[in-house]
Amino acid sequence: MATKTACRSTGPHGTYWAYSKHGCRCLNARLQESVYRRRLRSDNPIELVRDATGACRTAQGLAHYGYTAAQIADASGLSERTIGHLYAGKATIRTSKDRALRAAAERLIAGPRPTGWAASTARSAARRNGWVSLLAWDDIDDPNEQPNLGSTERASGYDETTVGQACEGRLTYAQIAVHRPDLIETVRRLAATLTDQEISHLLRWPGANDQRSPRSPSRATNSITKLRKDNGIPACTRPESIAPRVRRKAAA
Repeated sequence: MATKTACRSTGPHGTYWAYSKHGCRCLNARLQESVYRRRLRSDNPIELVRDATGACRTAQGLAHYGYTAAQIADASGLSERTIGHLYAGKATIRTSKDRALRAAAERLIAGPRPTGWAASTARSAARRNGWVSLLAWDDIDDPNEQPNLGSTERASGYDETTVGQACEGRLTYAQIAVHRPDLIETVRRLAATLTDQEISHLLRWPGANDQRSPRSPSRATNSITKLRKDNGIPACTRPESIAPRVRRKAAA
């Protein structure tokens, strides 16, 4: 039985495409090729392909979570070119590829959301294109289905996943500032429990550490204060801790 290491393929493995185009002879690839030939003989080749509406929304939804085309391709066994076609609204897709993509999506969304510059870029691209999360679809395969978006997210334009991660300290100012609604909503939520100075350190705001004296706010603190006032965000009402006064003993 052929294994991946024994295959002639230096690219994809385990699919009909890998068998026919890349010389893969893994067991899964041979089974897929056998199924393909059997369906051709049955005069019902339409079973080999299906409408790609669900696959397109799946790929786009993963981008909404911050996964790049390369990461989606690596997890599903599809090529980056195929993922790009799904981003663009590909009409049909092979059934085996559709199943592989959905299985990969289930694994990816079950894990922690990706972070870093690439993830932020993927989310920004998804927002520009109007792509929504996988959970926004009641029937992801129905071409006539409309996504269910929360009223707050629809009105303000911020991304719930990005804001949630930023409030947890997993994203920095540089990563969320590319989409201002995310930055504003993050500050709005954090300001309920944190001071402007604490927010600047949590988000690693530029200039957060340039404070010259305890009574002189840093450049980052001033920026957050201005952002709050410009957007009607109240400051944290938590009372500041005051060190107890220590009475000195009189000299003997």
